[in-house]
Amino acid sequence: MLVDLSHVSPDTMRHALGMSEAPVFFSHSNCRTLCDHVRNVPDDVIETVRENGGVVMVTFVSPFLTNESAAYWKTAEPVREQAERDHPGDLDAVAGALEAYRAEHPEPRPTVADVADHVDHLRELAGVGHIGVGGDFDGTFAIADGLDDVGCYPNLFAELLSRGYSEDDVAKISRENILGVMRSAEATAQRLQAERGPSRAVLSG
Repeated sequence: MLVDLSHVSPDTMRHALGMSEAPVFFSHSNCRTLCDHVRNVPDDVIETVRENGGVVMVTFVSPFLTNESAAYWKTAEPVREQAERDHPGDLDAVAGALEAYRAEHPEPRPTVADVADHVDHLRELAGVGHIGVGGDFDGTFAIADGLDDVGCYPNLFAELLSRGYSEDDVAKISRENILGVMRSAEATAQRLQAERGPSRAVLSG
C-alpha cells in the first residue's frame, strides 16, 4: 500500500510520517512557504519526508503555485460552487462557467518558472532524491502557462536544466524517485509480512 498525503491536513501529514515504516508520497502538492494554500506542504513536513525516504510531487495546478493565483481562485470559488449546483455532475457546464468568469476576470496564470521555484525549494530542504512531478491534469480547471498537457513536460525539464540541474537530476525528478518509493514500499511490506501478522487494531468513533 502506498500512502498518498496530498489533500490532508498538516497534522495528518505529521502523524502519518510518524507512523509509516515505508516511504510516503504526495501525488500533487507544492510548498506552503511559496504558496500559502492549505493543500501545500509545510517546510517541517518536507524535511521529514527526506528522513522517511518519500517524495513530494510538484503539481501544475495554478492556486497551488503562487499566492496571487490562490487568491484569484478563492474569489472564483463561488462561481464554481454555483455552477455545480446548477449543473450537478456536468463537468463541461462547470468548466464553461469558469471559462466565462476567466474571460471577464483575466487569471494571473503562473508559469513554468513558478513550478521550478517549488522544485528549487524542495531541493533545498529535502534534496533532489525526494522530488517528483504530479501535474494533476485530470483534477483542475487551472494549469500553469506552458504546462497545459503531458506534451509540455519538456518545458519544465528545460527550465530545470537551465537552472543547473543535471540530466541525472531530471531523470530522478521525472521518474526514478517515485519508482524508488514504489520499490521500497514493496520491500517494506515483504519485510513486515515476515516479521508479524496483520494488525488487529480497531478504530472506534
